[in-house]
Amino acid sequence: MPSKPSASLTATVLGGIRLTTAGYLATQAITLTSYLVLAHVATPADFGEFAAGSIFIGFAFVFSESGMLAALVQRRDRLHEAANTALVATVSAGVAMALVGLAVSPLIGLFFDSATIGRVAAVMSGYIVLRQSIIVPDALMQRRFSFLRRGIVEPVSALTFGATAITACSHGMGVWGLVLGWYAMGTSEVILAWGLARWKPDLSAVSFATWRELVRFGRHVFAAEFVKRSTAQLSTLFIGRFTGAAALGQFQYALRVASRPLDALVNTTAHVLYPAFARIADDPPRFRGAVARSLRWTSVVAFPASLSMFALGEPLVVVVFGERWREAGQAVRAMCLYTAGQSFGSLGTEVFRAAGRPHLSFRMNVVGLVSTAAFMVALLPFGLLGIAAAISLQAVVVAVYSVRTISRVVDVPIREIADDLWPPAAAATVAVACIYPLDRLVLHADRAGLLPALGLLAAEACLGGLIYVAVLRVTAPATAATLLRVVRRVTSRVAQIHGPRDPIDADARPGR
Repeated sequence: MPSKPSASLTATVLGGIRLTTAGYLATQAITLTSYLVLAHVATPADFGEFAAGSIFIGFAFVFSESGMLAALVQRRDRLHEAANTALVATVSAGVAMALVGLAVSPLIGLFFDSATIGRVAAVMSGYIVLRQSIIVPDALMQRRFSFLRRGIVEPVSALTFGATAITACSHGMGVWGLVLGWYAMGTSEVILAWGLARWKPDLSAVSFATWRELVRFGRHVFAAEFVKRSTAQLSTLFIGRFTGAAALGQFQYALRVASRPLDALVNTTAHVLYPAFARIADDPPRFRGAVARSLRWTSVVAFPASLSMFALGEPLVVVVFGERWREAGQAVRAMCLYTAGQSFGSLGTEVFRAAGRPHLSFRMNVVGLVSTAAFMVALLPFGLLGIAAAISLQAVVVAVYSVRTISRVVDVPIREIADDLWPPAAAATVAVACIYPLDRLVLHADRAGLLPALGLLAAEACLGGLIYVAVLRVTAPATAATLLRVVRRVTSRVAQIHGPRDPIDADARPGR
């Protein structure tokens, strides 16, 4: 496929980021509301049992998907044949893995010493088939820069989960309310994804030779995702086995809060960047410049979003979810490096795939798996906080490996990358160093009522943002100036949308 002009592709990417950002914000608002209510109608043990019972489906997704989504997005020819082949392969593999999940569910219950967890594992195995059936529609939409999944499918599915789970849990269903919510969410995703993809399968186009080509490309993606999924599940294994379902539930809430900034970055940029990188990977100067800019702006956003969890994580969790979730808030503080580290790992994954070197993602994830296991074993005596700290430390290791490997792949000197990364890191550290004692020693936001506490936290966040920008203007003036221009542009557009329309000003605006 010939590359689009640079300006056209850039406009498409920026437009896609705006749309996916809007969809992500809507999804997160719905999700936050849902989990806010669920925190009061379900217990930490309910969430812990659900997390432990769902442990197999994460591995099953990787096995049955086998890198097909990435292979379809990267595909240059015979797309019709490839899409139909991938559909049959992924759905068939999903059915097979669901049966395997059903068979191993008693073993999962034995491992966690809970019959309830074993039953949850058995019931959740059917969800694998639902999830696998939307891989091809998702890939086709992503290929054509259609971001309807982020803008429509995800907000609606989040609303479906919340409404179903809250209703069920409020009637005393406990962990089964969460299971029912996931099935409702999966069903809505299938209906919407297929409706919006505007694609009809043609099973006569299925080809074994094409399947081999897709698997050949996807095998490295599969290996990388399997290792990554294994890394993510280590915390469930360690906490669920050695500290219990209640602690695991606390950890799940902590991880959900700590990973919100990371999810925002991944869902609003990586979904757009991979197809964009894939388009220009055969144009080295253009590819190199795009990756360098992505690294710079990832650091500008990721460092303050991540480190702010050290200062505001615990009071935020306590204020929003209640005092019984304080352990989760303390774990959020320990995971304050998670978003920053994993953001660079996620960017590295997109770069390696687009460059046709997905095996590098596998190596990076192996590094993450080994470091995670080592840190968790070392810090397990410290319980929940030790596991949370281990996740932070492994994210740093992954980030270092990712950045060094990106440097080699796109031929950007590591010193040049470091020059872009250290100013945001330093500015974010200074901001957090100012905000943390202010909250802990003076304001005590977690001791105030709901509305005053939210106001205090918002004020602290704004103050931290001002400090961050002020320090950034000293350490990286050009980056700070660009950031301020973007903020002013966004603020101006919001004002135009929500403020009164002045026809004279509107007529004058194009000439400014």
